[in-house]
Amino acid sequence: MDKIEPRRQSKRLSISNLRIETPKSCRAVRRVQKAWKTTQDHQILDKLFYASEALAAQHSIDQHIIRSLYKALNIEKKKSKRGQRLNLLGTDDSGPILWSPSKIQAAKARIDEKEAQEDQAKLDVAAIKAQKVLEKEEKEARRQELAVERLQKRQEAKI
Repeated sequence: MDKIEPRRQSKRLSISNLRIETPKSCRAVRRVQKAWKTTQDHQILDKLFYASEALAAQHSIDQHIIRSLYKALNIEKKKSKRGQRLNLLGTDDSGPILWSPSKIQAAKARIDEKEAQEDQAKLDVAAIKAQKVLEKEEKEARRQELAVERLQKRQEAKI
């Protein structure tokens, strides 16, 4: 206690004295933005602009990589489909298929039958949709008629 030391003054770090690196993460960008708001230093602003350009370029590169990966995945799916058997005869044969003229005709008939079934299924779906639309219109017309009747009853009750 003989000697009283003067109170130490904390050294405030000024942003201009620090060497600021280009911020690459969100947290670093926020820190630099906060520093710029307090100091309004153009050097910091330049770093922020450079960081936004760098991050935008990185984002563009990442998007390109993602698109390329999706394309590669789709190509791989198509390749895996290419090697599958078509089962044109409708039988499960694991061995090689020897095609005779009668087997070719049977396969063509089976393909035509499948296409006809698919077309019929599409027509059935379209018919069901049309039926639903008609039912909806009829329901709306009934609703309108009931609304008109209610209005007429209200007007008659008022008289």
